[in-house]
Amino acid sequence: MNHTHSHLSATAATLLLSVIAATTAYADNPISATVTPYTFVGRVMDAKHAAFDTNRVCTISAYDSESLELIAETESTYLPGVRENYALKIPVATASANDHAVQDDDLAIEVTDEKGKVWQGKVPDSVCGAAGGIRRVDIVLGNDSNGDGIDDTLYNSLKTQWEDSDYWQYGQAFDPNADYDGDGISTINEAYAGTDPFNPKAALRITSFTTDAEKEPTRGTRGAASTTAHSLSFEAQAGRAYSIETTTNLVNPAWAQTSFTLPDSDKSEEIISIPSTETGYAVPVTIYLLPTDDPARFYRVHLE
Repeated sequence: MNHTHSHLSATAATLLLSVIAATTAYADNPISATVTPYTFVGRVMDAKHAAFDTNRVCTISAYDSESLELIAETESTYLPGVRENYALKIPVATASANDHAVQDDDLAIEVTDEKGKVWQGKVPDSVCGAAGGIRRVDIVLGNDSNGDGIDDTLYNSLKTQWEDSDYWQYGQAFDPNADYDGDGISTINEAYAGTDPFNPKAALRITSFTTDAEKEPTRGTRGAASTTAHSLSFEAQAGRAYSIETTTNLVNPAWAQTSFTLPDSDKSEEIISIPSTETGYAVPVTIYLLPTDDPARFYRVHLE
């Protein structure tokens, strides 16, 4: 790709971004006048928060926001069981250098989707961090004209569905944060989860939780091979990633991510990523929770 010019323009669409985590340490080898890169990592998603996968590849670019010089570029990629689908390494120099950033340089992020459409935006506090740092940034491709954090087309689509549903009331304004179907999940969060926000039977929920003495997870169980496996099932939606969270106390719960195994798998997992290439919308998922010594433990499915 020719890196001698920038695609940045003042008329490009808005890029919605959310910063998920703070800077942490990162290991790499210094080269020449550069030091360890600063890395943006996260997921590129469409307006409905479905992540780009093997059939949806985009290019993520970082520019110096003043000179418009291209600093770094990468493509999204899909890895089963991994939250992130891109890692953009910013080459950091100890002094000003071509094609490198210096700590505290302002950066602008540009994304070219699989259809060639260019999306632009400035990551909040998107200065180049300290060498070796890593910053979690999820990128949502959408147009947000009123700054409410919701893509305009998605908002209008949900509003139209509400007006055509049994939940519309004369004189009432549409509220994407309302739970019209009463299933405990807001309209906008159901849209992000890929479920029908106007059908109380369609929501992200655990469909079964059973004890199965025939299937004991002998792998990764810290010697508890005789402990009976607990089987948890739910319906996942294409393009989404899920984790399982657990706590031993529902009065003052401290939910934490827990490991599990999938059927016919020897690998301990923490994330389930459902590719958009799955047939249909709902994908039945069953996992086996790794045994613990706790007398009581509670579980929930978390949409990443």
